Amino acid sequence: MKALKSFFALVVTATLLFTGSAQAGGYDVTQFWSGGSNWIVVYDANLAQETPRYSIVHDAVAKVVTFSFIGLNNENLGGCHVGINSLDEGRSLAAVYQEAVILAEKSALIGLLQVRSWQGQCFDVSRVEYRTDIKQVEIVCDNGLTSWGQSVYVVGNTPRLGAWNPAKAIKLNPLFYPQWIGNVVVENNTNIEWKCIKRSETNATQNLVWMSGANRTFFSGTTSAVWATF
Repeated sequence: MKALKSFFALVVTATLLFTGSAQAGGYDVTQFWSGGSNWIVVYDANLAQETPRYSIVHDAVAKVVTFSFIGLNNENLGGCHVGINSLDEGRSLAAVYQEAVILAEKSALIGLLQVRSWQGQCFDVSRVEYRTDIKQVEIVCDNGLTSWGQSVYVVGNTPRLGAWNPAKAIKLNPLFYPQWIGNVVVENNTNIEWKCIKRSETNATQNLVWMSGANRTFFSGTTSAVWATF
């Protein structure tokens, strides 16, 4: 099985935009000025999904990570960027860039994040707290040979895995086709049942093929990667 680090390292551009999860909850974004433009992002389970949101975009070719923040009524709260070669008054920001790359990879798990910037350049992204009610698990579906317009998805028994509804299944990435990989957010400390499926990208009921055999299972609290094959 290829490690997920390899998956992200080979992706040319990784873009993660979150407006809360598929369940209840959203992000509160606050902007303030203190030695530069600053933002604080806080996840709140009581907020609606349409509440303020943020995005983290990692361009792995240019080696630049860009943060963008959106407030109430789609108000543009600006953002900042940091690159492998960025400087802050002569000080290298390479370490900040590496921290930002990790934030991009774990963006779905962020519970609190503060980003500090000066003149559009991020110089501090070190204040971060991750949620404990969810976690990321690498899911691999092997031998996923597909026809035109068909892709491989993962579906399971929990809300984050679509509650066995193919229309809510999570699409995986064919980076090593016919092996499909995804860094999937699931409920933490939960007994998970799951399967790989093939389905049309535009209509969940068309070209639908379920992986044969019994449901695959794992306990998310102690699992970081799972694998199955068609």
